[in-house]
Amino acid sequence: AGIEETAKKLKVSIPAGVSEGSQMRLNGEGHAGEWGGTAGSVYIDLIVTPHEKFNRHGDDIHCELPISFAQAALGAELMASTLYGEEKVKVSSGSQSGETFHLKGKGVAHLGRNGKGDQIITLRVVTPKKLSRQQKKLFKALAEEMDTGKEN
Repeated sequence: AGIEETAKKLKVSIPAGVSEGSQMRLNGEGHAGEWGGTAGSVYIDLIVTPHEKFNRHGDDIHCELPISFAQAALGAELMASTLYGEEKVKVSSGSQSGETFHLKGKGVAHLGRNGKGDQIITLRVVTPKKLSRQQKKLFKALAEEMDTGKEN
């Protein structure tokens, strides 16, 4: 008799909330035990592929929301991507690049317990690389108005 090595496909359910480096054990799916003993276990090391838009920190999801100077200055209602679809977010007037806000319960499921982490959104004000002639004119007028307002 002896040991015969064979390949076998196994269907595995990965629980929500697992993180990089987690390990799962499948009892009875390993090599047969010696002298007819119980089969051993198979261990699976989990690797979580990074997402292009979201970063995970614990059970919280972090992302950036690019906004224009006008949206930051005037405020806006925008759509932000979450793990669960689009979510409407309100950016207050006078918002600054780097400000953060939380979407409660829009993060990763807590492993082995109820609830989810949060999604933390960081605003990033994007400066346009090219402006039309009209846009330049408007920005110059705005700059002059803002400079004039400082003197008063």
